[in-house]
Amino acid sequence: MAVIRNLLTSLFFIGLLCAACSKLETAGPLERRLGEHLERLESMVFIDAGEVSSELVFLEEEGGPERSGVVQRPFFLDRFEVTNRAYATFLEATRYRGLGPGFLEHWTRVNGEPQSPENLEDQPVVWVSFADAVAFATWRGHRLPRFIEWQLAVRGKSGQAFPWGRSTDITVRANVLGTGLHQPSPVGFFESGRSEAGCYDLTGNVWEWSETKGPRPGTQVQVGGAFDTPGLKVASASIPTPGLPPDLWTQDAASRSFDRGFRTCFDAEELLSRVIADVAKAPDSVVARKVIESLARLPEPGRALVTRLAAEQGQGTSWFEELQG
Repeated sequence: MAVIRNLLTSLFFIGLLCAACSKLETAGPLERRLGEHLERLESMVFIDAGEVSSELVFLEEEGGPERSGVVQRPFFLDRFEVTNRAYATFLEATRYRGLGPGFLEHWTRVNGEPQSPENLEDQPVVWVSFADAVAFATWRGHRLPRFIEWQLAVRGKSGQAFPWGRSTDITVRANVLGTGLHQPSPVGFFESGRSEAGCYDLTGNVWEWSETKGPRPGTQVQVGGAFDTPGLKVASASIPTPGLPPDLWTQDAASRSFDRGFRTCFDAEELLSRVIADVAKAPDSVVARKVIESLARLPEPGRALVTRLAAEQGQGTSWFEELQG
């Protein structure tokens, strides 16, 4: 029952963007923006800034290893990996077509145009290069997470081994080799693998592109492991160390694979500043009220950031005081 309940929750969030977009086509500019804010707040999770465990090894943007890492600014991270459904919406809106071999190789072609595989709409999109992932993120106004940001989302400030903590019963919490599915599962399928912040599939299912460059020219760091990664390796597969094969955590940026996708992120201060400014213009509208309710569900550091940003904007008004209740 837990799996079914979580799958329904996943499908709700996946469908939220499509439903919002169809309703917003006829809305005014402010209502459209508020709808976009609501979609982001509901489909992403807040990750506070902070130092990640110094026991881990990180890659700087220049490709040099460091044994500590600090995320300077809070950010929002997609709750789920980007799905075939979401990527199809992007292709339809932009007519984007990836260059080079293998682009969406598992999709069907109708009159030469890629079509999402039937019944696989809620699986993570794969067979996408780093550029393909960046194109989608840019279209949404987002970016890919940096390696250190992903580590903070997974391991927290305590350096736990997995998104759910330190328990090693991996095969019932994530889609890895020992789980036996041998293919991507619908995003959010493993409720018990959810992170404390509310992200799904950070471990297993498919590898995810990051914004961080690899140590060799033309490479990017990938994170998280996939359905074909041995369970006992997923904790270490995304921590670059001299003892691990480099192909576990870096790939040529132009390459595409059956087990690699991505998710996106958004800088929290930028997003919340926009949200506050727009809500303050129409705090009693239906959409604004839903946005306020979503803000109220942020973790304490997120609510504190809203308080600070609202004060800086001179927006300490009644709509916002509800968050303090």
